[in-house]
Amino acid sequence: ININVGSIKNGNAAAGLSSSSTVTIAAAASLDMNSFNDTIGGWAGAGDVLNNSGATGLRVGANNAAATFSGTIAGTGNLEKLGTAAFTMYGSSPSWSGKTTISAGLLTLNNASGLDSVLGAAPASPVADQLIFNGGALSLGSAANVTLATNRGITLNAGGGIVQGSSKDLTIPGNIVGTGGFIKTNSANLTAAGFTQLCATSRNCIKQQGVTQKLDGIGDRLMNRLAYRNFGTYESLVVPHNVKASGTTSSPTAGVRGYEIRHPAGAATSSQHGRYSPTST
Repeated sequence: ININVGSIKNGNAAAGLSSSSTVTIAAAASLDMNSFNDTIGGWAGAGDVLNNSGATGLRVGANNAAATFSGTIAGTGNLEKLGTAAFTMYGSSPSWSGKTTISAGLLTLNNASGLDSVLGAAPASPVADQLIFNGGALSLGSAANVTLATNRGITLNAGGGIVQGSSKDLTIPGNIVGTGGFIKTNSANLTAAGFTQLCATSRNCIKQQGVTQKLDGIGDRLMNRLAYRNFGTYESLVVPHNVKASGTTSSPTAGVRGYEIRHPAGAATSSQHGRYSPTST
């Protein structure tokens, strides 16, 4: 399906656009989802998309064909990446406030300026699930390093997520929550946020279910155990640390932060670190 000039407006909530074809939108053209949810085979081109879909949103990649989109998205609708193939996004979409879910395949961000707005406008306040992983992978193209917005929280659903296949660095200053795994497979740097000490002024601050007595978060030290790993070509130390994920100083929500220290016997470096906080209670 090619939209070369003008605009096509989705007018059917039941059938809509084809789930087996790629919709290619030329630079002078646009696609209006007309507030309908829809699943399309693929999505490509340099035009504009008005995505005001409902909760399910616009789902792309159902035909398992690779596609590249360098246009812009506007609206409040969500976007979900389906299918086994790669979908590459180049454009900046500061007028789009929907959430992004990576359920399968690979979503590559390749904006030349390293703009986080490839994924839409940065939320005004923290949103835990602005970027959702549920079995798919995220990669950065060769254009630039990317720092996600602080309020663009990441939720790891059961399928988990992967950061892979790029020479560019990704920085995640916001929260990562959920029950799924999070795997890094590339050689570039993945930088997580700093942390706030847990129970910095009290030893009676972590709530327990069903009782009023609180616990000491022991946030002033690393926790058991400091584990040694020898991978043949390098050695690592990995260790957990209790930190404050959210809430107030006197009534915080705790999270577990992990660190990997490579080459501990020589020029030791922090290889990776990040926080896991599965719920808000």
